[in-house]
Amino acid sequence: RREIYQHTSQYLSDPDIARAGDRYLLTYFSFGPVMGVLLDSNLNQLRNGPEMITNGGNNPRVASDGNRWLVVTAGNGVNATFVSRDGDPVNVVTVASTIGSAISEPQACWDGSNWFVVYNSDYNDTTDTYGSSDIYVKRISPSGVLLDSQSIAVRIAEGSQISPSITPGLQGGAQVAW
Repeated sequence: RREIYQHTSQYLSDPDIARAGDRYLLTYFSFGPVMGVLLDSNLNQLRNGPEMITNGGNNPRVASDGNRWLVVTAGNGVNATFVSRDGDPVNVVTVASTIGSAISEPQACWDGSNWFVVYNSDYNDTTDTYGSSDIYVKRISPSGVLLDSQSIAVRIAEGSQISPSITPGLQGGAQVAW
Protein backbone atom coordinates (compact mmCIF):
# COMPACT_ATOMS: atom_id res chain seq x y z
CA ARG A 1 0.00 0.00 0.00
CA ARG A 2 1.33 3.43 -0.97
CA GLU A 3 0.01 6.96 -0.95
CA ILE A 4 0.59 8.19 -4.50
CA TYR A 5 -0.59 11.76 -4.14
CA GLN A 6 -1.27 14.06 -1.21
CA HIS A 7 -3.26 17.16 -2.10
CA THR A 8 -2.13 20.42 -0.46
CA SER A 9 -5.61 21.40 0.74
CA GLN A 10 -8.16 19.36 2.61
CA TYR A 11 -10.56 19.27 -0.34
CA LEU A 12 -10.05 16.51 -2.87
CA SER A 13 -13.23 14.84 -4.09
CA ASP A 14 -14.14 12.12 -6.57
CA PRO A 15 -10.63 10.80 -7.31
CA ASP A 16 -10.21 8.44 -10.25
CA ILE A 17 -7.18 6.95 -12.00
CA ALA A 18 -6.52 5.26 -15.35
CA ARG A 19 -3.44 3.86 -17.08
CA ALA A 20 -2.34 4.67 -20.63
CA GLY A 21 0.69 2.57 -21.55
CA ASP A 22 3.38 3.28 -18.96
CA ARG A 23 1.64 6.35 -17.48
CA TYR A 24 -1.29 7.05 -15.21
CA LEU A 25 -3.60 10.02 -14.93
CA LEU A 26 -5.10 10.74 -11.51
CA THR A 27 -8.07 13.12 -11.64
CA TYR A 28 -10.12 14.77 -8.91
CA PHE A 29 -12.55 17.61 -8.25
CA SER A 30 -11.30 20.56 -6.19
CA PHE A 31 -13.67 23.48 -5.50
CA GLY A 32 -14.68 23.96 -9.15
CA PRO A 33 -11.90 22.86 -11.45
CA VAL A 34 -11.12 19.26 -12.27
CA MET A 35 -7.44 18.65 -11.65
CA GLY A 36 -5.05 16.04 -13.01
CA VAL A 37 -1.75 14.56 -11.87
CA LEU A 38 0.42 12.71 -14.41
CA LEU A 39 2.26 9.70 -12.95
CA ASP A 40 4.86 7.29 -14.31
CA SER A 41 4.61 3.49 -14.15
CA ASN A 42 5.98 3.55 -10.59
CA LEU A 43 3.32 6.12 -9.62
CA ASN A 44 5.84 8.96 -9.28
CA GLN A 45 4.65 12.40 -10.32
CA LEU A 46 5.97 13.38 -13.79
CA ARG A 47 5.06 17.07 -13.75
CA ASN A 48 4.81 19.81 -11.15
CA GLY A 49 1.01 19.42 -11.07
CA PRO A 50 -1.67 19.17 -10.18
CA GLU A 51 -2.80 20.85 -13.35
CA MET A 52 -6.28 21.96 -14.39
CA ILE A 53 -7.96 19.55 -16.79
CA THR A 54 -11.19 21.54 -17.04
CA ASN A 55 -12.43 24.68 -15.33
CA GLY A 56 -15.70 23.18 -14.16
CA GLY A 57 -17.72 20.05 -13.80
CA ASN A 58 -18.49 17.54 -11.11
CA ASN A 59 -18.05 13.80 -10.72
CA PRO A 60 -14.96 13.50 -12.95
CA ARG A 61 -14.18 10.04 -14.28
CA VAL A 62 -11.21 9.05 -16.44
CA ALA A 63 -10.83 6.30 -19.04
CA SER A 64 -7.98 5.37 -21.37
CA ASP A 65 -7.51 3.90 -24.84
CA GLY A 66 -3.95 2.89 -23.93
CA ASN A 67 -2.39 6.04 -25.41
CA ARG A 68 -4.37 8.96 -23.95
CA TRP A 69 -7.25 9.67 -21.62
CA LEU A 70 -10.83 10.88 -21.74
CA VAL A 71 -12.05 12.75 -18.66
CA VAL A 72 -15.83 13.06 -18.40
CA THR A 73 -17.55 15.58 -16.13
CA ALA A 74 -21.07 16.79 -15.42
CA GLY A 75 -22.27 20.30 -14.70
CA ASN A 76 -24.87 22.12 -16.77
CA GLY A 77 -24.30 19.30 -19.25
CA VAL A 78 -21.90 16.43 -19.79
CA ASN A 79 -18.47 17.16 -21.26
CA ALA A 80 -15.57 14.96 -22.31
CA THR A 81 -12.01 16.32 -22.30
CA PHE A 82 -9.27 14.50 -24.19
CA VAL A 83 -5.92 14.53 -22.35
CA SER A 84 -2.67 13.83 -24.19
CA ARG A 85 -0.02 11.35 -23.14
CA ASP A 86 1.90 14.31 -21.71
CA GLY A 87 -1.04 15.23 -19.46
CA ASP A 88 -2.26 18.24 -21.46
CA PRO A 89 -5.98 18.85 -22.13
CA VAL A 90 -6.34 18.73 -25.91
CA ASN A 91 -9.98 19.28 -26.81
CA VAL A 92 -13.43 19.23 -25.21
CA VAL A 93 -16.49 17.51 -26.65
CA THR A 94 -19.95 18.51 -25.42
CA VAL A 95 -21.68 15.16 -24.97
CA ALA A 96 -24.99 16.53 -23.69
CA SER A 97 -25.64 20.26 -23.44
CA THR A 98 -28.72 19.82 -21.24
CA ILE A 99 -29.21 17.24 -18.49
CA GLY A 100 -31.95 18.87 -16.45
CA SER A 101 -31.66 19.05 -12.69
CA ALA A 102 -30.21 15.54 -12.31
CA ILE A 103 -26.86 15.22 -10.60
CA SER A 104 -25.31 13.26 -13.44
CA GLU A 105 -22.59 10.71 -12.86
CA PRO A 106 -20.97 10.17 -16.26
CA GLN A 107 -18.61 7.29 -16.99
CA ALA A 108 -16.58 6.49 -20.11
CA CYS A 109 -14.91 3.53 -21.78
CA TRP A 110 -13.01 2.71 -24.98
CA ASP A 111 -14.07 -0.40 -26.92
CA GLY A 112 -11.11 -0.47 -29.32
CA SER A 113 -12.96 1.54 -31.97
CA ASN A 114 -14.88 4.32 -30.23
CA TRP A 115 -15.37 6.02 -26.88
CA PHE A 116 -18.66 5.52 -25.06
CA VAL A 117 -19.98 7.99 -22.48
CA VAL A 118 -22.89 6.97 -20.27
CA TYR A 119 -24.77 9.40 -18.04
CA ASN A 120 -28.08 9.92 -16.29
CA SER A 121 -30.29 12.87 -17.19
CA ASP A 122 -33.72 14.35 -16.43
CA TYR A 123 -33.86 15.60 -20.03
CA ASN A 124 -34.71 13.38 -23.00
CA ASP A 125 -33.26 15.11 -26.08
CA THR A 126 -35.17 12.81 -28.46
CA THR A 127 -38.60 13.86 -27.15
CA ASP A 128 -37.44 17.29 -25.87
CA THR A 129 -39.09 16.60 -22.51
CA TYR A 130 -38.09 16.56 -18.85
CA GLY A 131 -38.99 13.71 -16.49
CA SER A 132 -37.34 11.43 -13.99
CA SER A 133 -33.66 10.60 -14.38
CA ASP A 134 -32.93 8.03 -17.09
CA ILE A 135 -29.76 6.45 -18.52
CA TYR A 136 -28.30 7.51 -21.88
CA VAL A 137 -25.14 6.86 -23.87
CA LYS A 138 -23.33 8.67 -26.69
CA ARG A 139 -20.34 7.64 -28.77
CA ILE A 140 -17.25 9.70 -29.64
CA SER A 141 -14.90 8.80 -32.51
CA PRO A 142 -11.14 8.32 -31.97
CA SER A 143 -10.62 11.77 -33.52
CA GLY A 144 -12.97 13.39 -31.00
CA VAL A 145 -16.12 13.77 -33.10
CA LEU A 146 -19.46 13.18 -31.38
CA LEU A 147 -21.08 10.37 -33.40
CA ASP A 148 -24.61 10.63 -31.99
CA SER A 149 -26.57 13.87 -32.28
CA GLN A 150 -29.37 12.34 -30.20
CA SER A 151 -28.75 10.39 -27.02
CA ILE A 152 -29.15 6.63 -27.18
CA ALA A 153 -31.60 5.65 -24.46
CA VAL A 154 -30.31 2.77 -22.36
CA ARG A 155 -33.11 2.79 -19.80
CA ILE A 156 -36.21 4.98 -19.60
CA ALA A 157 -38.56 3.98 -16.80
CA GLU A 158 -40.68 5.28 -13.95
CA GLY A 159 -38.61 6.48 -11.02
CA SER A 160 -35.01 7.60 -11.22
CA GLN A 161 -32.31 5.58 -12.94
CA ILE A 162 -28.97 6.81 -11.56
CA SER A 163 -25.29 5.94 -11.05
CA PRO A 164 -24.51 4.28 -14.39
CA SER A 165 -21.34 2.32 -15.00
CA ILE A 166 -19.89 1.22 -18.36
CA THR A 167 -17.34 -1.28 -19.67
CA PRO A 168 -16.32 -2.37 -23.17
CA GLY A 169 -18.26 -5.28 -24.64
CA LEU A 170 -16.49 -8.50 -25.64
CA GLN A 171 -17.21 -7.98 -29.35
CA GLY A 172 -17.10 -4.16 -29.31
CA GLY A 173 -19.73 -1.76 -28.12
CA ALA A 174 -20.34 -1.32 -24.42
CA GLN A 175 -22.17 -2.87 -21.50
CA VAL A 176 -24.00 -0.56 -19.09
CA ALA A 177 -25.11 -1.21 -15.52
CA TRP A 178 -26.91 1.09 -13.08
